[in-house]
Amino acid sequence: MLQEIPRGQWRQKGVDLPTEVSRKIESAFIGGELRFGMWDNGLFRDFDLSKMQEIPGFRELQRVKEVTGDRPSTPPS
Repeated sequence: MLQEIPRGQWRQKGVDLPTEVSRKIESAFIGGELRFGMWDNGLFRDFDLSKMQEIPGFRELQRVKEVTGDRPSTPPS
């Protein structure tokens, strides 16, 4: 998965997770952690990266290619 997508964005139900949450999950994933927990907006969120789920609730996680927002430059017409 790291070879296919060197830098990832994390999603749940097709919606990007907040940038800071996604960055922390990505860092843990790259570091090889199987389980990762963090505080987000006053709530503790626990992720099972081996099963690609947030627990409790078993909400599926997706890692997709990070969109940098860079557009190819085109010459003015």
